[in-house]
Amino acid sequence: MRKIILLGITLLLVGASAIYCSDEQLKLTITPDKQLYYIGAPVIISYRLQNISEKPVKVLTLCWDEYFNLFDIKDEQGKEIKHRGPRIEMILPTEKDYITIKSGEFIERTYRLDLYYDLKKPGKYSIMCNN
Repeated sequence: MRKIILLGITLLLVGASAIYCSDEQLKLTITPDKQLYYIGAPVIISYRLQNISEKPVKVLTLCWDEYFNLFDIKDEQGKEIKHRGPRIEMILPTEKDYITIKSGEFIERTYRLDLYYDLKKPGKYSIMCNN
């Protein structure tokens, strides 16, 4: 019998300006590909950043890299699940390190959580964007 890991992902809708920029308004949506996962099965989410302002917004591309610690994940007891990807040393970004999202447009990526977070314990997990 296969054990099931229940991944209750909390959808997060935030004005991501506090994360990426100071004045612009962005909307972040996190969506799992399903609600229940078998232990050891890929846990895939989509995250979409939409420009809801009336002007273009520049976003640091590194913040969308799969190796970057993008999320705060907690189990049912509120215990943080640590990111286990490589440690990234930040340097001052240059203009080429940014992408522009035009008004009303969005960027969307998929992310395989189980590669970077230990989700082998059955239960519910919450996920939020890492500030």
